[in-house]
Amino acid sequence: MLLSKGRLLITVFLTIINLWSFANSIDSLKLQMEKAGEDSSKIILLSNAIQANWQNTEMVDEIEQLTKMYLSDSAISSACDYLYTLASFSQKADNYKTSIRYYKLAADCNNSKGQIMQYATILGYLGYMYYVDGNFNEALKVAQKSLRIMDSLGYPDNSPMAYITAGYVCRDTKRFPKALEYFGNAERVTKEGVYSHLHHITLNEIGNVYLMMEEYEKALTYQKRSIGIIKENGNTASLCFAYNDIAITYKSMNFIDTAKSYYFKALKVSREINNEYAQAANLINISTTYSELNMRDSAKIFFRQTLEMCDRLKLKSLYKDVYYALADFNKRNGQYKEALENTQLYMIYYDSLHNEEIEKQLGELEARYESEKKEKEIQLLMKDQQLKQVLIEKQDIKVQKQQKAIYFFLSIILLFLALVIVVYSLFRSKKKANIKLRKQKEEIIEKNEELHQQSEEILAINEKLNSINAELLEKNEEIWDSMSYAERIQRSLIPSAGDLKELFAVSFVFYLPKDIIGGDFFWLTKINNYKFLALADCTGHGVPGAIMSVLGTSLLNEIVVEMNVEETDEILNHLRKKVISSLGYKKGKNAAKDGMDIMVLRVDNEGNIQCSGANQRMYLISRERHEVECLYEHKNLSNQQSFFYELKTDNMPVGFYYLPEEKGFAKYQFKYMNGDKIFLFSDGFADQLGGEKGKKYKYNNFRKLIQQSAVEPIDKQEVLFKTELERWKGDNEQVDDVSVLGIRL
Repeated sequence: MLLSKGRLLITVFLTIINLWSFANSIDSLKLQMEKAGEDSSKIILLSNAIQANWQNTEMVDEIEQLTKMYLSDSAISSACDYLYTLASFSQKADNYKTSIRYYKLAADCNNSKGQIMQYATILGYLGYMYYVDGNFNEALKVAQKSLRIMDSLGYPDNSPMAYITAGYVCRDTKRFPKALEYFGNAERVTKEGVYSHLHHITLNEIGNVYLMMEEYEKALTYQKRSIGIIKENGNTASLCFAYNDIAITYKSMNFIDTAKSYYFKALKVSREINNEYAQAANLINISTTYSELNMRDSAKIFFRQTLEMCDRLKLKSLYKDVYYALADFNKRNGQYKEALENTQLYMIYYDSLHNEEIEKQLGELEARYESEKKEKEIQLLMKDQQLKQVLIEKQDIKVQKQQKAIYFFLSIILLFLALVIVVYSLFRSKKKANIKLRKQKEEIIEKNEELHQQSEEILAINEKLNSINAELLEKNEEIWDSMSYAERIQRSLIPSAGDLKELFAVSFVFYLPKDIIGGDFFWLTKINNYKFLALADCTGHGVPGAIMSVLGTSLLNEIVVEMNVEETDEILNHLRKKVISSLGYKKGKNAAKDGMDIMVLRVDNEGNIQCSGANQRMYLISRERHEVECLYEHKNLSNQQSFFYELKTDNMPVGFYYLPEEKGFAKYQFKYMNGDKIFLFSDGFADQLGGEKGKKYKYNNFRKLIQQSAVEPIDKQEVLFKTELERWKGDNEQVDDVSVLGIRL
């Protein structure tokens, strides 16, 4: 109780201090205004004050009162720059009504002085403020007026805010093609130059239109580009809106955890920058999400915060959204009376924004704007025709001069081309010489490294004579060097990611052996019109597994390249015989069962895939449905954008496997489609122990991870798998070699 009273006293004390400081600031500003003689000096004082205190809403209001008190109406109406400053900083302080009033005064001021370019620019911002205030009709009218003026001045691309405002209105009235046209023009104008600071907004809003059209992949593409530009420019203030919008997209795609993460990121940023409008929008979405998840207590808390924020801002669009969300929350919880009341409130605000008369007026404005554009184009065409007639009359006079000029320029061009060819030849010769010198330099460096290594070995031998301890250390280093050398040998036999990209341009490999060397390997080659790809998991890991992987790689090359075996089932049958023969197995129930689990694919350019497997499976993600018996569809992972299939193969390894009769491997064939994604993998990922309870990751989680990674760019998927494995494993030891390979056909 004493602690609570102490906090109360501190709060009261701090409040008194702030009020005293605020009063002192106002009194000081009044004193300076009284001493300033000219209106121009007073305007400078007021401008400096509002720029220094725009985050203090009370201070902004007080400065507005001082403007009316110390400046005459004529001085105010002629101070264009000051009016624009007062309007823009009122907008930043969320004083939208005040901002609209001063944008109108600033526009009239510039218009009266004949500063038409500035007049049209300010109209673009005024239209946006009308939109935020819920006056769609006036917003579109002012935005189109700005565009018409800029077009008449010959600068149609100098009012991006007008394009953006018109796009907002068309989007919110569900005229999506027109919204994409306006936002597309804004995106083109803001790519570079003085308006590039608005580029991220246009990308984000194009994404939002695609979101409302339920084209989620396109929406994510534009929203991610927007976030990338915002982070690159360090524009923290814009992140709250971008995070909020991409969260809505992920929620629409049913990625709820990802959506919640972005919602709270948006809320954190909006609170840091004290943007109440953004906070209100974020709180509405968070409240709705908790309501849909039946988390009532959390939903109530955020709904309460949302209503408090809306009452401060008093914006129709925010009231409409929050009452709609509250009505849905009441219905979900059986509160039908409250649901009816909130639905009625929602309809009041919805009608004020979207009634039929407003929709009709918006349509008329759009039609009038398009009609004026067409009339102007007709006038321009008529002028062009007149100019063409005059040019035709003069054309005959210029023909001879032009021919002479053409011959002259052709001679110059030929001479220039000859010079370019000579310069290019010299450049290629120099480039080849540089490449040769670079290779020689690399060889010298490599020789120096070899000599250095030999020197270190001689030094290690001398140290060995000094003590037994040093000798043991050297032995350990030799073993480690041997393992590292074995790793290099193994990696030289196993194809690299670059080799894979030569056959499958869009591909990745995630390979993480348990020890320095491992028993997982993948193999590929191209014979005739066939591309062969295999991924194998040999018995054991470390040195035994690596030996088996070397054997497997050599035998596959022998079978496919030398013996020219092209059928995947026959490849596995031959491989099993040669593994058994190489290891000297004898039949019997007690025989050793070393070998490997493997999946082999054969892909041709005609859209055919043939595959066989030993204790292995394959995942296929396709944008089209496959009606093939060998492919099992995981319907819980399929959606409107993609279908998730699994191919299970023979339940026996390549190696000795005790059966009453020797059984051959099966082969499966089906047609692939452009854009299909195939994933091969060993069991190391699914068998990894980790998580809170130290259990296996399992294939259910692994399939979900595959499905999530498929929407990411191929160059990011390896990082995604690595990150998830480290997260799951935590402090646990890696239990097996891990391999994941993905290709897009």
